[in-house]
Order: sequence, then structure tokens, then C-alpha cells
Amino acid sequence: MPAGCGRSKPSESAAVHNDALSLLTETRFQPPSGWRWGAFRNADGARLRYGWAEPPDQQRGVVVFLPGFQATAEAVFETSRNLLDAGYAVWVLDRRGQGGSDRWLDNRQKSYSIGVEHDVHDVEIFAHAIVHGRAGEPRFLAGESLGGHIGFRVLHDKPDLFQAAAFSSPSIAFHTGAFPEWLVRMVTGTSVALGFGKAYAVGEHDWHFDPNAGNPDDPVKDDRNRALMSQAWFLKDPALIAGGATNTFVTELFRSSALEQSPGWLESIKTPVLIGEVEDDQIADASAMVRACARLAGCQLMAFNGTRHALFGDADSTRSIWIAALIAYFDSRQIGSATPGERRAGTTH
Repeated sequence: MPAGCGRSKPSESAAVHNDALSLLTETRFQPPSGWRWGAFRNADGARLRYGWAEPPDQQRGVVVFLPGFQATAEAVFETSRNLLDAGYAVWVLDRRGQGGSDRWLDNRQKSYSIGVEHDVHDVEIFAHAIVHGRAGEPRFLAGESLGGHIGFRVLHDKPDLFQAAAFSSPSIAFHTGAFPEWLVRMVTGTSVALGFGKAYAVGEHDWHFDPNAGNPDDPVKDDRNRALMSQAWFLKDPALIAGGATNTFVTELFRSSALEQSPGWLESIKTPVLIGEVEDDQIADASAMVRACARLAGCQLMAFNGTRHALFGDADSTRSIWIAALIAYFDSRQIGSATPGERRAGTTH
């Protein structure tokens, strides 16, 4: 869930605010060449936004990317460039409730849910009816954090959609901060039962700019510029802002988490998966990722030390290794060459 915001002087915040906006002029944080936006209606009637681009030269396949909690497609521009440079077309979907997609409640910032299975169905419609590529080329799924959680549900329920997948810190299970999980479950579940499902969960709130993002106490990203860039898109276009989680959102995520960890569930996924996990992850439960990889039919696990939750947004020393591994993984899983992965691909310091 959203990381807490640190305190700073108003003058310092204003200066960092301007620094963040200036980052959006950097080429890596701008839309890749040929980037286009589109939208479609899901089965619930909501308008979902997506962005996409194709490589100018030979195309090796298509990658569908599912951003993490609160993240927008704009925050994936840099990663999209990496994939395009490697010869992959990229399609990024803003899930309902964040980015440029429709929201659930009058307070647009509140993260709400009527079940992760609806997100799964959205991805299915997106992959079948919207995403296109050259005949016979492979399709891959990538995601981070909540995007990885949804991704596992997709692989389980729709096994023929993707040739392989790669997830950064998938939140199969997640940490609950200062409160024990049993207490959070009880409070959020009771709040939903009493009719307060649309209220923010304890500790959650509307978004506000965090001038300390990317600093040593940030549990999400350890790269100052990438952390500020993500926030800068909210400053530039307030319609993109996503705030904290409601009681119903947390309750539904707990329900989906229990399903993903239930006996036999992961074992039924046959799609090859690469998992990048941070051993000291303060957002998602790294031990759940390790257990999941051991249960999956074909899984490679990359363990990282001394970094933060969001591998796609971490410092170059981590991010470059992860991006290279993801591209190599997809390269090795071209149609006709897929083989079961090793259980563990080593630890990166």
C-alpha cells in the first residue's frame, strides 16, 4: 500500500516539487517514439486507458505490462523504451481505479475493488480484443507489485494468453506495516460489514506530494529521480492521481492473496515465470514469492539484496540487471523454444 510521506520544510517541498516536474523533460521519461493512447470499455462499462508502441525494426514479440498500485502508464515510459529497444512491442494497461482509467467512487483517489477477478477479465479483454501484433509472434506478460498479483491470477484463469511472464516483487502476500495482519483483516472486514467499505482503511488517505521519495527511508524505490518522476506525473496531470486503499480494496486483496496461496492453486499454473524479489521487501512478502516459485511448474527466481520494492524504478545498479534478465528471459521463451526454468537464478547484491 502507499508508503508514508516524510516531513520537510515548505520551502524545501516547493523546490523539490519543481525539481520533480523538470525530470519529465528528460528523454527517458517521455513517451517513446510512436507512442499512442487508446481506451476501451470493460464488461462493467468502465473506460480503461492504455498506451502502446511498436519497435521500428524487427519485432520479437509483444509485452503486456501491468503497473503497480497507484502507478500510471506514464511511469512505465522508461521501461517501455527498454523493451522497444530490445525489439518488443509494448502495451501498458491502466487498471480501473488508477492512471487514465475510470475510477470507482466520487472521490476519484480512493482505491476500491469488487474483486480481483474483474481486473483479470479486463486483461483478458485487453489481450484478446485490443492488443495486436504480427501473426504467430509470442505474447508475454510483465508487471510489478499489484500488477504481478493480478498477473498470477491471469496466468491461472487464462492459461493460453501468454507464452511467459516476468514479475517484479509480485504482491502475492503483503506486509501490513505497524499492525499485525490478523488485526488489519479484522478491522477492514468489520468496517466493510458495517457499511464502511468505501472509507479509507486505517492509515490510508488522499495522495500528497512526498519530497523525500527515493531517499534512504523510502521503502518503494531507491532511485531519487525515478521516485520523483512517478510523482511528477500526478503534479502535471491531477486527473492521474490515485490515493490510498479503502477497506473494501484491502479486504478483496486479502481474499485474492489467500486464493493465490491456497493448496494446488499455484501448481496449476504451467506458464513459465520469472520472479524478481527483494529479500528485505517492506511492501510485498518476499518469503511468499520464494514459496510460490518453488510451487510453480516452471519458475526462475532472482533475489536482490540491498535495494527496494520496485525493481523497475530502482537505481541503475539493480534495475539494469533486472531489465537485462527480463529481456533475456523473454528472448529464450520464443515460440518453440520454451523450457521449464530453474527454481532459483541466484542472488544479486
